[in-house]
Amino acid sequence: MLFATRVASTDILRNQFSKQHDEIEANILEERAALETKYQKLYQPFYTKRYEIVTGAVEVDGAPEEVKIEQGENKAVEEKGVPDFWLIALKNNEITAEEITERDEGALKYLKDIKWNRVEEPKGFKLEFFIDENPYFKNTVLTKTYHMIDEDEPILKKAIGIEWYPGNCLTQKILKKKGSKNINPIMVSPRLRTVRVSSNFSVHLKLMDNEKFRSKRQAKNKEVKEG
Repeated sequence: MLFATRVASTDILRNQFSKQHDEIEANILEERAALETKYQKLYQPFYTKRYEIVTGAVEVDGAPEEVKIEQGENKAVEEKGVPDFWLIALKNNEITAEEITERDEGALKYLKDIKWNRVEEPKGFKLEFFIDENPYFKNTVLTKTYHMIDEDEPILKKAIGIEWYPGNCLTQKILKKKGSKNINPIMVSPRLRTVRVSSNFSVHLKLMDNEKFRSKRQAKNKEVKEG
């Protein structure tokens, strides 16, 4: 009798209570998403103003007198807006700071804005990085799309490929191969090899490699089925 009671209690906990709990949790997530969408729209004017200040599209009034004097003395080298704003912001964030190498900093100086957008299907979000014309790559916008396993665990699923200018790829480094001691170095061109190096931009390369691998595997599976 006691065993049957325990089985019945366990069944209620597993089927009835668990189902009700999941329904409530689903409602919470749905309402949270609606709130985030609402307040994202309210944030937008602040983000627009931030972009204008960072890029120098608008001048900020009320600068301290000592700053005005210093600017007056250095008009020849004066830059508009807030130089290196996003590089400094990313380096001050404990998560993104770990991904930035010294090699990356030159390219990140050209970053002028970052935008966040919700993705509905599948649930997640997209980050857009807007970049000024620079000597490193042709792209003016880089994107990363994340899917949410749960509210605290985003997984990066897609990143746009980067069109690097020749010789300026930050995810690779060219090294000279050691030649034979018996060969006259003047008579032989140096042998070079390309190696991958750690970079904030490496994630774009890794995801592109994964996408190429999946495409090749799908093509191979299709050939096997058709054969």
